[in-house]
Formats: sequence, C-alpha cells, structure tokens
Amino acid sequence: MFPVPIAWCAAGELDRSALMPRARKLKLGRQGVCSGKESVVMQRIVFAGLVLLLALVPLAVAGAGKTAADPPAGKGKEDKTDPEEKKLQGTWVIVLSEQDGAKTDDLKGCKFTFAAGKLETDSDGEKGTGKYKIDSSATPKILDITLNVAGPVARLGVYSLDKDTLTIRLAGDDKRPKAVNGSTKDDGCWLLKLEREKK
Repeated sequence: MFPVPIAWCAAGELDRSALMPRARKLKLGRQGVCSGKESVVMQRIVFAGLVLLLALVPLAVAGAGKTAADPPAGKGKEDKTDPEEKKLQGTWVIVLSEQDGAKTDDLKGCKFTFAAGKLETDSDGEKGTGKYKIDSSATPKILDITLNVAGPVARLGVYSLDKDTLTIRLAGDDKRPKAVNGSTKDDGCWLLKLEREKK
C-alpha cells in the first residue's frame, strides 16, 4: 500500500471546519488508524495553518485594489520637462543667419515652430518636420536639432534665450559649439538669430 498522508489518516479526511476560525477540534474517526502522537502533530499543523490564515486575511483585504504599478499616495508621475521648455514654445522667425563668418540671406524669413520636442520648419511655404531636445541646465544651454531632409539630419547646438530673441549656434560637424556667440569663421557653424513671431 502507498503511505497514507497524515491529513487523510483519520476518517478519510479532516473535517473542513478545522480550517475555519470557528473550528476547535479535528473531527476524527476510525480510531486507532493514527496514533495519539500523530493526532497531536496533526492538530498542531492545522492550528499553525489557522494562525497563518488569520494573519494573512487582514493583509489581503488591506491590499485589495492595489497593484505594484500604483504610485505612492500623493505622488504622480515625475515631470521631466525642462523648465525652459515653455519659454521656447511657439513660432520663431530667422532674422539673421551666418556661416563661416559670412552673413547669408538663405535662411532669412524661415520659421521654426517648437512644440514639446517636435519641430516644424516653414521656408516660403516649403515645410519640413523634425525634433529637438534642450538642456537649460548646461553651460552653454544645449539645443540639439534633427531635421528630416531625405532622412534624419542631426545637428548639435547651443542656444541663448532672451525674452523674444532666440540665438542658436549649430555645429557643422559632430562637435558641439563651445559658445553661442562669436565669429563662425573657419568653424563651420551656423549662427541663427530668431525673433518670436508677432501675431
């Protein structure tokens, strides 16, 4: 015969009421199948299980409706938006552009519209799209731009913002400019000065 589990060695099975808080004793039958010592062990096991059950029920009730993804009370998602983002929002018009130390009118009148990481350009009705990223905590402040021109074209840049005047210096290579202002001669950078569009 197979060994009989202790939980089943008396009267076929334990009274189910033994697992409920109101149970006070085991309902045993077929005397002599289990020894008195085994019966004591059984009672201790059931009692330990009952204590554990009573301890876990309040915790289960308290945790009902909550998930691991729930944020702590009073706290929402962390806002990682740059504090200067709102100041940059809107449409800006290029009033001056310079490259390699020479002023050029190629970009004059072109519009840049900044909106939550997305960039739109408009040059005499010819529109383009892209994205940007700023870091106003850096020195100088960082403004990196990626334009979709037959594929994404990324430019590292720095900027300064003074009320309604935005100055951007974009690198001509993969090296970020060290300053916003100053001559662009021989460094391949673009220097752009923009004014906020007047409505």
